[in-house]
Amino acid sequence: MIVVLVVSLIVTILSLITHRPLLRVIFGSIDNEVMANAQIYFLLSALSYPFLSLYNGGAALFRSMGNSKISMITSFFMNGLNIVGNAILIYGAGWAVFGAALATLISRILGAIYMIWLLLKKDNPLSISGILHTRLSWKMVRSILVIGVPNGIENGLFQVGKILVASLISSFGTYAITANAVS
Repeated sequence: MIVVLVVSLIVTILSLITHRPLLRVIFGSIDNEVMANAQIYFLLSALSYPFLSLYNGGAALFRSMGNSKISMITSFFMNGLNIVGNAILIYGAGWAVFGAALATLISRILGAIYMIWLLLKKDNPLSISGILHTRLSWKMVRSILVIGVPNGIENGLFQVGKILVASLISSFGTYAITANAVS
């Protein structure tokens, strides 16, 4: 979990530093208002990466223990909170894109906190204890990497494809971006 957190913090910092050029590469020359909204959503979304990583790491640990029910229920509540938060912050508070991004950030923070809280319970086959006394099992690390690296590459290529499609669509203008988001 510590490695996941460190990597996600590095990605967050890099995302925060390079957000403008990165969005320009992805979306090209879109309207200034759309770019401003994209930056708002991207920045708040980037802040949620460490929390999303902690949630996903915890969910993976519970699935590996044969308890996928916890992951499913937590995901259900995170997504429900995000939807309710969107409704309240977008329509109630009138915060538009900032409200949507804030609802996402809050739901990911609460999901991560809940997962960590569950993993601190000693009655789990795998639990978090003594972070300062962490000891790596290289056999387990190797078996995780054998599965995780190809999976990560596959997911990375899928995400690159999504970025390429978004970049292509953005070249058609604001209406095309909106139509793609709605569809």
